[in-house]
Amino acid sequence: METRAEYEELMALMLARRSTREFEDREIEQEKIDRILEAASKAPMGIPPSDVEVLVINGKEKVREFSDDMLELMKSQKWIFSKPTLLLMRLLMKREEYELLDKFMNPVIEIFEEMRKEDTDYLLYGAPLAMYFHVSPYADPADPFITATYAMLAAETLGLGSCMIGTIGPMLKSGGKKVKEKYGIKTRNQPGIVVIYGYPAVKYRRAILRNLAKVHYY
Repeated sequence: METRAEYEELMALMLARRSTREFEDREIEQEKIDRILEAASKAPMGIPPSDVEVLVINGKEKVREFSDDMLELMKSQKWIFSKPTLLLMRLLMKREEYELLDKFMNPVIEIFEEMRKEDTDYLLYGAPLAMYFHVSPYADPADPFITATYAMLAAETLGLGSCMIGTIGPMLKSGGKKVKEKYGIKTRNQPGIVVIYGYPAVKYRRAILRNLAKVHYY
């Protein structure tokens, strides 16, 4: 077995990783993509073998095409998040779900549409590489998120920045049959998470010190 990373080395890696949304105009080498996928394949899963599938969108133009398709899908589903529809659905929702759709999704979609008019990709930030992690309907819904986390840490070791994009999965869950067919996503698969990658345009010098919301011992 190869030498394992010490705790301090692992902590240094995790502290160094920052969400990156500004990228150099530079494509990512296939070797690095292969390494990210290899690391992702080592992630634990609910019940082996892994049911996680990965859609790899390589190249800035292809990522922009995927982003545009997702924005069109959001636009077609915008009525779901409208005030009248949400008021009708309010009795069937938990308060948290209602507030998430009303206070977050509605404004976010508006921002995406406005930025698109200015030819700015505010969804996937002009990244040269994106991966969508998703799973079969029989898998543990946590599996794609764990796999995506492994991929992000691997990308950090390769000098790449990354960022998780959580808005696409819910949109694909509620529709988008044609989009799924176009990108080879099985219709019944559970939604997952998108991760974008690229060479960071900004080099951060400080880490963000994060903490858990609560730790309770019994």
